[in-house]
Amino acid sequence: MSHVFFVEILARNGDVKQRIPFHDLPIRIGRAYDNDIILDDPHTAAHHAVIETTEGGEVQIRSLESRNGIVYQRQRVPQQRLDGDTSVRLGHTTIRLRQRDFVVADELADSTNHQWEGWPPLLAGLVLIALQASFAHWLNQTGKTEVLEYLSEIATVVISMVFWSGAWALVTHLFSGQLRFGRHLFIAASGLILGELWSLLSSYLAFAFSLEFFTRYSTHFDTVIIAVVLFFHMVTVMPRRRWQWGVLAVLLTVGAMGLSVINSYQNTGRLAGELYMHDLMPPALRQSPNISIDAFMDQVQKMKTGLDEAQQEEIDPDELEEGAGPEDSPQQDD
Repeated sequence: MSHVFFVEILARNGDVKQRIPFHDLPIRIGRAYDNDIILDDPHTAAHHAVIETTEGGEVQIRSLESRNGIVYQRQRVPQQRLDGDTSVRLGHTTIRLRQRDFVVADELADSTNHQWEGWPPLLAGLVLIALQASFAHWLNQTGKTEVLEYLSEIATVVISMVFWSGAWALVTHLFSGQLRFGRHLFIAASGLILGELWSLLSSYLAFAFSLEFFTRYSTHFDTVIIAVVLFFHMVTVMPRRRWQWGVLAVLLTVGAMGLSVINSYQNTGRLAGELYMHDLMPPALRQSPNISIDAFMDQVQKMKTGLDEAQQEEIDPDELEEGAGPEDSPQQDD
């Protein structure tokens, strides 16, 4: 045949690992050295399959003396017609056949910012980490300022973020052949800064305007921030699957929120989390009118009355009489 055929060996994610050209058919595939394509796969036979043309002029792959056969869409088949989009598995090896006139997909828009690689994101990430660690230590500091304490706090956060970003860089290298350590470090540092800023903003809103919603459900907002950080990490690993990572991030967020609500309800009987402010704020930041002592005591009294009534309803007088023992009965005089 005059057409040129290309047998492509695919990775598990569908990327082409190897492309072998042929000028004619048939093409024999197996582990033996007399095949046209020699597979280094112990799960394939010496003469596993052959790619050939049928009497109708179609191209197909047919199983030969193989035990594991040909698998197409998770079903073992004796033969399968091949077009440019059909991939079959022989043992642990996935192959596809394409001809010279196969129409490829349109060019993808390059959404990767190649200028944001290497040292710029790395240095930016280190600066953000240093700022976040210093600011967090300054907020919690009550004694004398010690430079060594700041340096120790910065070093601790930097080391943890380096390990975190290094793990993502290894995953990126595994799937795309590039580390992009600096970009992962910048993403992690941005998440730290965003979490710190949101913690301050939510505490301020709750304290200044009596919006307790922001503190009672603070864990849910933190979950959203973590999901956003994970989304950008995953997009850096495999940019072409942006929408799949987005769906996964949403599902993880909803699942984590649901588990948080269930855990809170089991432990406290409430769907919300914290009932109090855990951050101290200057009184000058208070914008909502304060409650007077008389109004506060009146609310306490109403709450006490409600609790007393609920406690009385839980006590069954009949159960008390049935549960009384001989020692509880009055003594009779002789």
